[in-house]
Amino acid sequence: MKLNILSNLRFSNKITLLGIASVLLTALTLLMVVAWQSGQYNAVAQGKVEEVTDTNLKDITRGAYNMVRAQGESVQQQVDYNLNVARYTLANTGQVSLSQEATELAMRNINQATMQSLASTRQAEKSAQSLNELARSLSQTVEQYQL
Repeated sequence: MKLNILSNLRFSNKITLLGIASVLLTALTLLMVVAWQSGQYNAVAQGKVEEVTDTNLKDITRGAYNMVRAQGESVQQQVDYNLNVARYTLANTGQVSLSQEATELAMRNINQATMQSLASTRQAEKSAQSLNELARSLSQTVEQYQL
């Protein structure tokens, strides 16, 4: 029966139907390719986002560690210097006495170094949290464009 319908059509109508069928087949093929490529792109983009996030988090952590270590070394140098002064004074005079001002200054310096170290640690923590939020937001954005 279908063949009778096609055989009754004029040649120009047959050519038109053939053109429409070709366009529909091409459009369907393109949609399938787009869906397939979109899935692959999403997987690649997600992998890149995770890679960049991990790299940045490691850099922030390394920076915070190096900063805290440098501050620790600085405090240690100051303590070593002060101990050398005390040793020198003890060796030359046979006694060491610390004034109340010197003790207060030493305590203020220790307190300041501790506060700086704490502030650096808090800043590193905030940076890590911010980076984590950025990665989560970027991941959600990538997921929105997944077909």
